[in-house]
Amino acid sequence: MTQHPLKSELSVMITSEHVSRLVKLSGQTQNPQLSYNSAAVISRLEMTGETVQLLKPHYVTMLEYLSVFLKNKDLKFQQLGIVTISNLKTDGDFSSLLSGGEVEDQLRTVHDQTEETRRLLQTIQPLSPSPVHPLLPRHKH
Repeated sequence: MTQHPLKSELSVMITSEHVSRLVKLSGQTQNPQLSYNSAAVISRLEMTGETVQLLKPHYVTMLEYLSVFLKNKDLKFQQLGIVTISNLKTDGDFSSLLSGGEVEDQLRTVHDQTEETRRLLQTIQPLSPSPVHPLLPRHKH
């Protein structure tokens, strides 16, 4: 089964109770991997009108855990936060909550840090290709 049909099937089968539990688990900090996995399920939901209606009552709580994710030094948390925000921005109510708030400021910070890292990486000249690289095993001809 490809991701799209699975995404559609999951979005059709999910209930208000499921969403509530996933949001609660996403926001807990005692077990970061459980938090990440729960938030990953939410991020993969197809943002249909019905799914958005199930998520709407949880937007404030979701912004809280997304804020924690964006502050996390582990890039996988930051990336999951960005993907989730991108998916939810299709809803005007979520965009309004996001606008001018702490999470939007954190997104700007992550963007600035990413741009700085990109700029620094560009200053590194790629190693010239050489027939013998000291760290690579030699191939026998």
